[in-house]
Amino acid sequence: MRPDLTLVLTGPPHPRRTALFAGLPKVVLAGLVDAQLVPGLIAAADAVVVPSLYEGFGFPALEGMAVGTTVVAADTSSLPEVVGDGGLLVAPDPRSLAQGIIDATSGDPEVDRLAARGRACADEFTREKSLRGHAQVWAAVAT
Repeated sequence: MRPDLTLVLTGPPHPRRTALFAGLPKVVLAGLVDAQLVPGLIAAADAVVVPSLYEGFGFPALEGMAVGTTVVAADTSSLPEVVGDGGLLVAPDPRSLAQGIIDATSGDPEVDRLAARGRACADEFTREKSLRGHAQVWAAVAT
């Protein structure tokens, strides 16, 4: 349905992932990417897809949202809290993820509005806000 797309997989090599994806058309197994290149790679993407069944925080989704790239994420674990209404949350199954990718790359103007909400949402996740929250927790414990 979208033969114009290329899947770029980043991260440490994993034998099972390599075995599953190496023979598929239009797949790039990029491996570990220099941290300085990651924001540009994400910004150039048509979508960031986070199909995790478990995600401790959801940094890949937040990184996509921060640069204004549409995020398609599994509606599990911490991802709904991080993504909110700033991305497409889908069931973590092949059919739902595929439909999410098709929707996210459709060119529909609503997708642009979704990405803009994602960027605004990502702006709320600041280091200062996190540190303040940690300090408030500690103040409540220590008094």
